[in-house]
Amino acid sequence: MIIDYIHSWTSSAQTSFMIFYVIVTILAIINYKLGFARKLPILKSALIYVLLAVGGVILAILGLQLPIAEILVIGVVVLAIVRLKLGHNLGEDERENFRSSPKR
Repeated sequence: MIIDYIHSWTSSAQTSFMIFYVIVTILAIINYKLGFARKLPILKSALIYVLLAVGGVILAILGLQLPIAEILVIGVVVLAIVRLKLGHNLGEDERENFRSSPKR
């Protein structure tokens, strides 16, 4: 697991948890941007990122026993593949409409 690898090259548990928290939060933000983000006003976007940072604490705590970071990495890979496939299959106008259309 990623937390075990981080803990093997850091000297304290607190340092390794903080590094793990940053990794989990970054992966959660990337997942959000690849799969769910829409154009929002700046304050709403800031609120989303604050909530993602708070949720990162919960995910990091769960990640001490569960493979949360690994699942987030898999999510990033899958969403990136879907985004690339959609980009190749859709035309430029359809891509813009897809990105700005509300989720169903």
